This record gives sequence, structure tokens and C-alpha cells, in this order.
Amino acid sequence: MQTILLSTLLAVSLVGTLNAQETTGSAAEQVKKEIINLETEKLPSILQKGSVAADWFNRIDADGIVHVRSDGSLVTKAQALAKIRSGEQKLRSNKQYGHQVHVYGDGGNGTTAVVSYFDFATVELSGSVNTHHGVVTDVFVKLDGSWRRVVHQVTPIAHTDSRPKP
Repeated sequence: MQTILLSTLLAVSLVGTLNAQETTGSAAEQVKKEIINLETEKLPSILQKGSVAADWFNRIDADGIVHVRSDGSLVTKAQALAKIRSGEQKLRSNKQYGHQVHVYGDGGNGTTAVVSYFDFATVELSGSVNTHHGVVTDVFVKLDGSWRRVVHQVTPIAHTDSRPKP
């Protein structure tokens, strides 16, 4: 399983090294607005739970998304959607803050966006309720004119007094 994750991360990083310069200017600003709009529409959708939340993820996530949860487990898009649709996984509360969007692409055209933000969430999974604080990294790629999330990585933040507060 680690081999799959490392291979995927290597592939994503190699794509980035081909044209690792961050895109700036009006095209980059437009991409940032589009990505922030996706992030803004996400939270109300996923807090509704069930099919509304699953429909948002189904529309945005690429079929082969690399989805790494805060416990280090990898799930497929189908597995994640099934847990959400069935109600086995429910987002009880979520606060996201500190969004940063970096845009990359050929010739100044933004075709890849890397988003990072802090996430403070309470999740119910199979009847067990857990609260976590983490840093999320999402990678979006423009495919056939639409933004698709191809990587979602959650890294837990240790419980210390020095961590950023929501």
C-alpha cells in the first residue's frame, strides 16, 4: 500500500518538476477564484450528509483520486462515497481556515492547483465519533474543462498549544 502512495506522490511531483514555476497574473487569479468557489460550495454540501455530500464528492473527485485519511489509510472514491451515502460516515461539524492556493501550468495557463488549509472536524464513522485537527492538501487538475480533485491528503496536527487555532 505504501508503494502505491509513494508511486502516486512521485508521479505528481515529477509533473510538477517539468514546469515547477508557479503561475501568476490574471489567469492564475481566475484559477484561484474558481478553486476558492469550489471550496466555498463544498462545506455546506458535505455538512448536509448522505446523498447531497456524496454527490458533491462524486462530481469533483477524479475516479482515481489518491485519498489519504488522517489515520494514514487509503480509500478509493467508491469506498468513500459508499460510506457517505449509507450514513456510515457523517461529518458532524467542520471548520476550515487559512486556505492557500498555488497555481501551476504551461505558458501561464493554470491547469493544476494545490490547495492547503487547516481543518478542524468532528466525524462519525461506524458509530464512533472523533474530533481531529489537521492540515489538508488537495491537488486539483483541470480535465476536459472542469476541475477535478486528484489528491486529498489529511495530516493530523499534534495537540500542542502552538498549533493554529480555528
